Amino acid sequence: MNVLPLKIIADNRRKKAEVALFCPVGDKNQLIEFLKVVRKLDYHDKIDYLFIYPRNFGIDPEDSIFDGLSIIHIEETLPVGTSGAFFCGSYFLYQEGYIFIIISDIDAVPNSKNMLTVLLAKAKGKDKVIIPSSYSSSDRNYQREMANINQWSIIPRAIFEKVGFYTPYFWRGGEDFEFLERLKKTNLVSVQRDIFIYHPHAGFTIFHKMNEKRKFYPYVAGLMKAYLFLSLHNFYYNLIFLLWYLFYSFFADTFSDEELKETIRKVPSFSLFVPKKNGENIFEIKKISKKAAYPSSWTLRFFHIVIMVLSLLLTKKARIYTDEIILKIPRWKLLFGLIKATILIPWNSILALIALKKGREKARQFIYPVKPNNAKEAIKIFADMINKNLYNM
Repeated sequence: MNVLPLKIIADNRRKKAEVALFCPVGDKNQLIEFLKVVRKLDYHDKIDYLFIYPRNFGIDPEDSIFDGLSIIHIEETLPVGTSGAFFCGSYFLYQEGYIFIIISDIDAVPNSKNMLTVLLAKAKGKDKVIIPSSYSSSDRNYQREMANINQWSIIPRAIFEKVGFYTPYFWRGGEDFEFLERLKKTNLVSVQRDIFIYHPHAGFTIFHKMNEKRKFYPYVAGLMKAYLFLSLHNFYYNLIFLLWYLFYSFFADTFSDEELKETIRKVPSFSLFVPKKNGENIFEIKKISKKAAYPSSWTLRFFHIVIMVLSLLLTKKARIYTDEIILKIPRWKLLFGLIKATILIPWNSILALIALKKGREKARQFIYPVKPNNAKEAIKIFADMINKNLYNM
C-alpha cells in the first residue's frame, strides 16, 4: 500500500464504482448507527466504502452489519490520529482511481434519503468540492451557513491535484478547517444551503475541554498547528494563533492546569501529547435541556465565556447552550487563579510570540501542501513524526 501506515484487513468490494465514501471508525456502536443511516439513502448500494480502524480494533469484515455493501476494511499500523486518517483515506482512494470521494465523520447524519443523489448530481461536471450545510439538532439557532468538509462533502479527484490533500501533521483536529481554508482561497468549494446534515456539538467551551482533556487537548493542539501553517500565507492567522495561545494560557494559569500548559507548549515543535487523565475534579457538567440557542459567532462565544467565569465566581454555576457548568473547587481558588493569570498575561504574550516564531519555522520544514507528486515523501515524514512521539500517547 505504498508507504501509508495502514494494512488492508479485507477488500470486499464488488465491481469497483466511480464513487467511494471514506469514514474513520473509532467505536463499533457508532459504526452500527452510521451503517443504519447509510442504508436509508438512495444510491447507497451503488458506491464503495472505505473504513479505517485503529490498531487492534478487532473488526470482523464478515459481520452481518456490512451485508450488501461494497467495502474495503483497513487498519492503522500507527496511531495516525484524525488528521492522519482523513489524509490516508483520501489519498488511498485517490490512488485507487475514484472519480468522486465522499468524506464523512461517523456521527454526521443526512437529513433526507435523497441527499446523496442530489449532492452527486451537483458535483458532476464541476471541479469544486460540494459540501452540505451543517447544524445540530439541539440548536435553536438554525445556522445553515455552518459547513464542515468532514461531513458528507463530495471531492472530485482533480481537487487533490490542484489544492492537495488533507494535511496530516496536525495529528488530531484542525485538518478540516485548514483544508477548507485552502479550498476557499482558490474558490474551489460550494456550500449547499438547501442540503444539510445533523452533527452534535462537542467540547464547545474551555470547561468542556478541561473536563475531557484526553479527548480534546490534542484537538486544541491540532487546530493551533493548523493556524501556524495558514499563517505562512495569511497574516491574519498569526494574530489568531497569538490570541488562542493567550486564551489557553490564561485558563491553564487560572486552574493550574499543567496538561493544558504542556499541550500548547508542544505546539511549535509539532510534538504530540495526550494527557494521562481527565479534569473532572474542577467542574461538573450537566445536560439540563434538549434544545438551546448556541452563540452564533466567535465574538458572542468569547463574551459568553467571560459571563460564565463571572457567574462561576459569584454562584459556582454557569450555563452555556444545553449544559450547566458547576464549579467543584472553592471560589477563592478561582479568584486567586484569575488574579494570577491576569498578572501573567505580559509573560505569556512573550511566550506566544516565541511560539509563533518557532512554530512557523518548523512548519516550513514540512512538505506543504501535500499533493500526489510529493505525498510519498510527506507520508514518510509524518510516520517518522508519530514514531518519535509514541511515548507521549
